[in-house]
Order: sequence, then structure tokens, then C-alpha cells
Amino acid sequence: MSNGTPAQAATTANQSAAAAAQATASPAAATEDGPAAAAVGGVSSSAGLRPFAVVDEIADGSPAAAAGIQLGDQLCRLGSAVAGSGSELQQVAQELQQHEDQEVPVMFMRAGHEVQLTLVPRKWEGRGL
Repeated sequence: MSNGTPAQAATTANQSAAAAAQATASPAAATEDGPAAAAVGGVSSSAGLRPFAVVDEIADGSPAAAAGIQLGDQLCRLGSAVAGSGSELQQVAQELQQHEDQEVPVMFMRAGHEVQLTLVPRKWEGRGL
């Protein structure tokens, strides 16, 4: 997943963790309603979570593809990483690194519906976040 300056530095520092998911994402748009509200028209999940990133690339054969993550999925939670801290993508990289070869719960908004998946971060041949 990509974000810009701080997240790029975290992603570079955590490339083994980043390689675990191999889905890239753009940060969700910020509005006066708060981060990511515009990404889903101001709609949040049933858990009250809002997206903080949108998946814009998935590599074939990646753990992200195996988990069922799709283009356009709006990431609301990955493990303990949720919107609101300002360092969400850094938290995602940490979650992936700390839980290599372990199941990590992931929640997305997809076409206005909440989707819950399990991702197993692992090292693989492709590039990372």
C-alpha cells in the first residue's frame, strides 16, 4: 500500500512485512467529515469504522489475492490498524510484520457493503505494499 512520504519510509523499512500483502492502496480522501468519509460517500461500517485506504493494485499469486482482496476495496481495519491515527499505513506494515504466517482479520467496504476477510502475511517472490 502506498501513501506518500511517511508511509513510504515505513514501507521501505518494513519491506519483508510489506511483501506479505502485495496490495497497493491510495489513502482515502479526507473531507470535513473526517478522513476517508468521501471514499464511501460518508458511509461507515456497522462497527463504525471508516476506510483509510483504497486498494488500487493486487499482484497475482500474492497473499492479498489469495485472501480475496479486490481492486477498489476500501480498507477499514487490518488487525489493530484503523483510521484516525494519521499513521494508518505504518500500522498496517507493523501488523503484517508482527503477524507473519498468522491469520490477521481484515475489514473492507466493498460496493457499500462490509466485507471481512482473513489475510495470512507471508514472504513471497513479489514486491511489497
